[in-house]
Amino acid sequence: MANLLTILCLPAAVAFLLESITPVGSVLALTVYTILFLKLFSYRDVNLWCRQHRARVKAKAAAAGKKANGGAAQRTVSYPDNLTYRDLYYFLFAPTLCYELNFPRSPRIRKRFLLRRLLEMLFFTQLQVGLIQQWMVPTIQNSMKPFKDMDYSRMVERLLKLAIPNHLIWLIFFYWLFHSCLNAVAELMQFGDREFYRDWWNSESVPYFWQNWNIPVHKWCSRHFYKPMLRRGSSKWLARMGVFLASAFFHEYLVSVPLRMFRLWAFTGMMAQIPLAWIVGRFLRGNYGNAAVWLSLIIGQPVAVLMPRRAGRPGSLHRRVQREPRPGPQLWEPLPAPCGLPCVSSVPGSASWPRYPMLPAPGPPPVWNEARGWARPEVSPSLGHGDPGVASDPEVLAACVARACPAAPGHSEMVPSAAVSHSGTPLLQGTQAGEGALGPAWPQIKTGVKT
Repeated sequence: MANLLTILCLPAAVAFLLESITPVGSVLALTVYTILFLKLFSYRDVNLWCRQHRARVKAKAAAAGKKANGGAAQRTVSYPDNLTYRDLYYFLFAPTLCYELNFPRSPRIRKRFLLRRLLEMLFFTQLQVGLIQQWMVPTIQNSMKPFKDMDYSRMVERLLKLAIPNHLIWLIFFYWLFHSCLNAVAELMQFGDREFYRDWWNSESVPYFWQNWNIPVHKWCSRHFYKPMLRRGSSKWLARMGVFLASAFFHEYLVSVPLRMFRLWAFTGMMAQIPLAWIVGRFLRGNYGNAAVWLSLIIGQPVAVLMPRRAGRPGSLHRRVQREPRPGPQLWEPLPAPCGLPCVSSVPGSASWPRYPMLPAPGPPPVWNEARGWARPEVSPSLGHGDPGVASDPEVLAACVARACPAAPGHSEMVPSAAVSHSGTPLLQGTQAGEGALGPAWPQIKTGVKT
């Protein structure tokens, strides 16, 4: 059992700690490992049951004084003849989660059927990507502001607007996965059991929907979770609660780890199916129950999509960089009017309101100097990435000041006569704007815009 838990924990730790993994890649990887975990869990259980049954048969034969017949005349595989690499790898790639010693097999591969399934896979993959990029993502982005402002009328409107593309994409995804992909894999492997779903769209209760929309997962839960709990003396209600808890855990596992977000939205959504099933089963019957199931699918999924985005996603996926003011000399005081440079804003108080010298971080651009032509101010190598540059050449810095605030008719702004650091040391002594006069002592001067 420890090895099986490692299959779940190790990939989750790598996906959570390695920031270069994208959420989509992380979801795909964790889905593969989840399927591998469920398959190996079933493989272990079935072989354990076969070993116990074989021991009981031998005990009965020994008690009766007869030799146990191993069924050598039968053409089926029996334990322990199934313990081969060929048998194990066939099961790992077969479109089922429940292991059997003898799977039903089809006589041949139907090439036309396989080609249709492959073309469907290709077409619906492109269709889903296009609908997500062109319809669903813009709708989600436009839905953020009403949720942040708690504008309830617009929240309902955006929720209903998102429900249309979300439900359409979900239906296409269901057909793509359970009909096209699983049938294509089954045809290639000549796998005979093709019951991947039943008529869940006719569900008049929530339990009927969960029992029929995903047959491989339902069979695994019933065989390896629900019935073993009943055999151990648990009640049916407790066994159903355990199945929903296991399903909620895997839903949260496949959502929280890729997004690096632990808000338990997926877990809560799955556990909410229990009271919903009770309400629908108690008060709604027939077509009303079917309408309630469809309404929960159409409305519930957009809520599950928007809630994590409203809560924010910490970590590298949704990191908000917040920079604190750095210690050191203060930046130049702003002039009352802009100087016309592209990097200068005309809105007082904005982040790009004029401060002099105006050199962008981390490296200042070349500036014109009469003696040296175009030159780049020297930058202190001690500064880290993103820190403002340090202009250490007085002539080049003078040219910077002259360019930042050129003398022009009607442009009578004054460069501050004394810009001082925290310690009160004068950094620049200026006169009329555009002169760029320098004081006798020139310390290194920090430049740039405070972030």
